[in-house]
Amino acid sequence: MSLLAKMDAIMGAYEDFRDLNPIEYPIKSIYLIILILMTLVILLAATWFGFYLARQLSVPLEKLGEATKRLAKGDYQLVEATAGSAEIGHLIESFNSMTGQLESSEKEVLEANRTLQETLERLDEHSKYIEVVLSNASTGVVSVDEKGVITMVNHHAAELLEIDPSTLVGKKAKDVLSPEYYGIFDDLLRSMKQHDAVSIEKEVHINVNGRTVPLRMTLSVLYDDNKNELGKVLVFDDLTPILSAQRAAAWTEVARRIAHEIKNPLTPIKLAAQRLEKKFGGEIEDSAFKESIHMIIEQVDDMKNLVNEFSSFARMPKSNPQVGDLNKVIQEAMVLFKTGERGERLSFVADEKLPCFRFDQDQLKRAVTNLIDNALGATHILTHQRVEVRTEFDPLLKMVRLTVADNGEGINRQMRSRIFEPYVTTKEQGTGLGLAIVKRTLEDHNGFIRALPNQPRGTKMVIELPVIEVDQEHSMVRTLVRREEQEV
Repeated sequence: MSLLAKMDAIMGAYEDFRDLNPIEYPIKSIYLIILILMTLVILLAATWFGFYLARQLSVPLEKLGEATKRLAKGDYQLVEATAGSAEIGHLIESFNSMTGQLESSEKEVLEANRTLQETLERLDEHSKYIEVVLSNASTGVVSVDEKGVITMVNHHAAELLEIDPSTLVGKKAKDVLSPEYYGIFDDLLRSMKQHDAVSIEKEVHINVNGRTVPLRMTLSVLYDDNKNELGKVLVFDDLTPILSAQRAAAWTEVARRIAHEIKNPLTPIKLAAQRLEKKFGGEIEDSAFKESIHMIIEQVDDMKNLVNEFSSFARMPKSNPQVGDLNKVIQEAMVLFKTGERGERLSFVADEKLPCFRFDQDQLKRAVTNLIDNALGATHILTHQRVEVRTEFDPLLKMVRLTVADNGEGINRQMRSRIFEPYVTTKEQGTGLGLAIVKRTLEDHNGFIRALPNQPRGTKMVIELPVIEVDQEHSMVRTLVRREEQEV
């Protein structure tokens, strides 16, 4: 059979096969369709089941992820348990348990922080209170830590020693204190170690810008509750007022004895001189005789005045307070100086709001007269003299401030600290008792007097007196009476 014939046979068979109808074989076609459908169903079911399983895992994990983000922001909302595997449920329960513990821990931390903050605020307030108390204490306080670093210098210490605390605090005492100050501190330290003491007291005299200041110093060691050393504190008091009071008491006794011993023979001496002048004045023409007699009489009079001042200082009259107007008393005292040139230099600025109160009018009048006389005397050599008297009432403190200011030569700093002591004076012929008597008078009235520099020059005497108004005094008396009645 030729090749061409075989090819024709094959082509004929192919045409016959192509013309066949599948319907002619139905069973075979059904099986084929069923197989295809089952395959598709299985594929769809497998795909759905895969997605289902994935959602069972992904949805809870996604919720856990969102909850983790909320947890990081401080939101402690629990995750709701959804249908899923036991492992996923256990994971959600563990996460919720952790969230609850974190929420409880945060509440405890916040409560602890709040308590700590309140404690710190109380400690800070207490520390500030202690600092304010120490800063305004009437004694000087300087503290150092265990390394010798200065931790505090209060206001009184800085004022008394004339130092700047800002240049000292935080630095070692040895590096910033003057050799004199540190030498005293070091002596106290060595004495404390030598006697194995926790505190030591000593009286010293220090030089502060040319003036000698007596101090009573007390150095103490600071310990905590466990007896660990925290540092040391140096407390010192200015003994100047105490020494001044002691000197005043001594001079009072001296004045009393001098007045008693000298006053008695003065009158006979003066009378004898006057009798000599009367008896022999016409017979003796020698000028030296008359000059001697007159000198004896004048010196006796001067000594009498001096003895009278001694007596006034040694035996001050008892205060007799009466309700009065201080402004009016000052004006009455100024009348003595209004005549002549002295009155032109004197001015008075009165506070009209000053109420009437109880004081010894005669004693305060003499005190004001003394201060004005001193102020006018300090300005007598000036061309433009000025003396101003001023009253100022402080209703809050219930206090009146009386100021006598001049533009004279002024008083040096060292003299100002002693100007109110007996027999201390800047006048060539002064007795030094005038201001001492003024101070005694004001002390009897529970008042104070200070000598301050005036600006731009001169001296300013400042008196501070407590003001107890009549109504207030009556109220106090009524209160005391009621208390006595209740006690009865």
